[in-house]
Amino acid sequence: MALLPLLWAVLHQTVLMVPHLAQEGFRGWGMYGAGIVSYFVFERIFVKPMWLYVFGHELTHVLTGVLSGAKIHSFKAKSTGGEVHLSKSNAFIALSPYVIPLYAVGVIGLYAMTRHWWNPPHLEPLFQFLLGSALAFHTSLTFSAVHKHQPDLKILGLVLSGVLILLGNTLILAILGISLFSKTPTFTHFARSVGRESHETWKVIGTLSWKGAQKAFDYIAAQPWTR
Repeated sequence: MALLPLLWAVLHQTVLMVPHLAQEGFRGWGMYGAGIVSYFVFERIFVKPMWLYVFGHELTHVLTGVLSGAKIHSFKAKSTGGEVHLSKSNAFIALSPYVIPLYAVGVIGLYAMTRHWWNPPHLEPLFQFLLGSALAFHTSLTFSAVHKHQPDLKILGLVLSGVLILLGNTLILAILGISLFSKTPTFTHFARSVGRESHETWKVIGTLSWKGAQKAFDYIAAQPWTR
């Protein structure tokens, strides 16, 4: 519950970037949109690439486990499900596949390396198309996975896990929007706006809570059995 004002502020400030993206013009975001639409059309016509998602899901567990100092005991991934046994677990390891778009990160890394050594004219549009597809893949399959009540979500509970997953994914979209487009606000402006809106939301909640408590106290004090 304490994170909800922050979640609201991040969601609101991210949505406010949409008009700025419109200012980029179709050439600025067209290939990203084409990648997103192409993935959903592919998923609709053919099938969800579950093995690819499960492999990336379990691999993210492994990578975040290694970053957390865990040892890998086993790794399994197939279209019907996967499983990773690590020497320890925590919230970061458990929720990371639902927040980190691993294939999108891979596309960004591959683009950065390729551009460093070789930068043909069509490299940037290809990158934009693939990144849009990877983000659509992550969004669609993560939504499906969350609805299946994964055991990962039980570590912190469904409510807190859902809030953190939505917060993390929205932050990633905001970071990508700021990094990839020139018309969007800066990181500093975004952070200040989120902080200011979170604070204002907390003030409203505090005021309403105090007024509600006062009314409840006055009502109780007015009852005959309290005199």
